[in-house]
Amino acid sequence: MTTYITIDSNEALALIAHNADVMIIDVRTRDEFAEAPLPYALNLPLYEMLELLGNDTPQLNRAIVVHCESGRRSQIAAQALTYVGYTNVYAVSGSLLIPG
Repeated sequence: MTTYITIDSNEALALIAHNADVMIIDVRTRDEFAEAPLPYALNLPLYEMLELLGNDTPQLNRAIVVHCESGRRSQIAAQALTYVGYTNVYAVSGSLLIPG
């Protein structure tokens, strides 16, 4: 079974910079995302993403970077994505947001 790869924020930024087709999924709540949006990310809160998994799984080999505030929800989301067949999933261990 394929597993996801945990990367830090620097590795995630490098992956995003060198891969134009990477999908960034931010699994924070809508309120968290509204307070501090992550540019170019699809905001799909964890609970919503888990409900949608398995409905349609296009592009199973597309690179997906999963982000949250601390890394815990991104790990849950990444594990769920690999469970349904995605093969190129990265969970960010921290935040991609610039503090301040």
